[in-house]
Amino acid sequence: IGIGLLLPYQLFWSSLAALALLVVATGFVIFALLKNKKIDDCGCYGAIVKVPVTWKKVIENIAWIALAIILVWSTL
Repeated sequence: IGIGLLLPYQLFWSSLAALALLVVATGFVIFALLKNKKIDDCGCYGAIVKVPVTWKKVIENIAWIALAIILVWSTL
């Protein structure tokens, strides 16, 4: 998806894929938080940086979803 976002002829489909991935991942994060699952590392930044899954991560993902929506909308 990242490489596709850099290519102008793949921008629409890559941004749509990024939006779908973000929505699904955020849904699973919300589900895990509602079930009181403790996840010490979201895996977002590789093995070196450990970021726990909290409601702060949901808010961050919602911001990314908003940006992905803008990107999809601008490529129409």
